[in-house]
Amino acid sequence: MNHTTLPTSLLLLAIAGTGAGQDLKLTYHTDPKALPPGAIVEDWPRFLGVRDNATSEETKLLGKWPEGGPSKVWELETGEGYSSPLFAEGRMVYFHRLNHSTLTGEGEEAIDCLDPATGKRHWRVKYPVSYSDRYGFSPGPRSSPVLHEGRVYVTGVTGIFHCLDLKTGAIRWKRDLQKDYAIPTYFFGYGPSPSPVWNDRIILNVGGRGAGAAGGVCVAAFSTKDGSTLWEVKDQWGASYASPTITTLQGIECAVVAAAGESRPPMADCSLSMSSQGRFMTASPGGPTNTNRSLLPRPSSSATTGSTSQTVTDLAAWFLNTAGTSGPEWYGRSAGSACTG
Repeated sequence: MNHTTLPTSLLLLAIAGTGAGQDLKLTYHTDPKALPPGAIVEDWPRFLGVRDNATSEETKLLGKWPEGGPSKVWELETGEGYSSPLFAEGRMVYFHRLNHSTLTGEGEEAIDCLDPATGKRHWRVKYPVSYSDRYGFSPGPRSSPVLHEGRVYVTGVTGIFHCLDLKTGAIRWKRDLQKDYAIPTYFFGYGPSPSPVWNDRIILNVGGRGAGAAGGVCVAAFSTKDGSTLWEVKDQWGASYASPTITTLQGIECAVVAAAGESRPPMADCSLSMSSQGRFMTASPGGPTNTNRSLLPRPSSSATTGSTSQTVTDLAAWFLNTAGTSGPEWYGRSAGSACTG
């Protein structure tokens, strides 16, 4: 990547604009200053960064911002949504909602690829979506893309799953998860981000609903080559708004998935399995609300949770062996009462 461009900490602030139109205004203020000698910069290819724990090894950053904040290099109006701006391989990707009609729910989801130094757009992929938040908040999207080895993996608020070419925006493959798995609307639409890419696959908390009490497909692994399904886990648990992650627990590479859903009466749990023997780390009980947290792996081969809300609803933490073609092996699962963040 171009090391004269903005470091992660400033770049993630540079796009905080507002806008509803399709031709969004870009304002360029000044060229970015050269980084200090010896500065270390990193890509930020996923919601919680390259390590999935919200940390960066960048150096030579300001210990204190000047009055009024850092100087602007560029700013761009955006549509609606809660997706994180991400960048890798010298490109920045931003996922947002355009031209939303509060009357009909019609609109478009757009994936924009930008030059991180200037804000100029390299390409845009957009597609129509029909969705209105049941509580009158933003129509999304609420997930963040994953950038990996020249590709962009992104899931929209109605469950459209794209794999795009990072350089050109060409659609490599596409899945309609709502159609394939009967995904319900949930609190705020479909919101889980994809997992980091693991070997030849990427894992999603699908949260589909099948016929009968057994539920539908809760977790599935998809081929990064063509989007085909490699394995599925069927269960009553649905999708959360957390990001699945990949970590090593007791020497085993595992997919860590915080599943959720909606139930009456509401029930939840933050229990995390530490080993194949079923040793759990359980959080304390609390009141019901929607699941909005991510799982953070720690170097000590344990795991914890990072939360943006105080409580979660209908949460089950699963640790699955990521390998295999017919299905993952269970290494721990728990579900129970609500817990605090």
